[in-house]
Amino acid sequence: NLWRKVGMMIYELKPHPDELQHFVPRLPRLLDEDPDGSGPSVAIHSKSFVIDDDVVLIGSHNFDPRSAHYNTEAGVLIYDAAVAAELEASMRRIMAPANSWATAKKPRVPVWAQFNSFMQGISRSLPVLDVWPWRYTSAYELREGQEPVPATHPEFHERYAEVGEMPETTWRKRWTTRLTSAFAGFLEPLM
Repeated sequence: NLWRKVGMMIYELKPHPDELQHFVPRLPRLLDEDPDGSGPSVAIHSKSFVIDDDVVLIGSHNFDPRSAHYNTEAGVLIYDAAVAAELEASMRRIMAPANSWATAKKPRVPVWAQFNSFMQGISRSLPVLDVWPWRYTSAYELREGQEPVPATHPEFHERYAEVGEMPETTWRKRWTTRLTSAFAGFLEPLM
């Protein structure tokens, strides 16, 4: 897999990260104005890359047909080691276990893993319905007292606990997302 060759890791920012105050400097004021006291949820939608410690790419390009073929997305390429260092530090803070979940493959169960992969491939290639409910990846949270390791590390599943495909979402949101994916898959080329 390409992501293994380049060392690519995927992290999902928690809606309530430990360093929420850092990400939302106006947090105390927002909490004062919040009637139920739950505070804001945060989310980041970013495509940012640091390459060789001195090249930065920040953009909106998605890996879908609209972005690739119609050029509706944009990006900025910056050749500056100081900007690259600042962006990398920011990204590492966001990816810290207290702030994000790691996305990784689920442990392989002999025979089931091959069957699941086969069925998921068929289901995802159907023109209308992606009905296979089991995915081969999930979100993981670092267990207390453990040191973080990449998802490719042999001890990853011992050090991390699975928190599900869509952690901290309601069952309604999970099923709405799943049904939209299943019955609106034919729209993917248009998005």
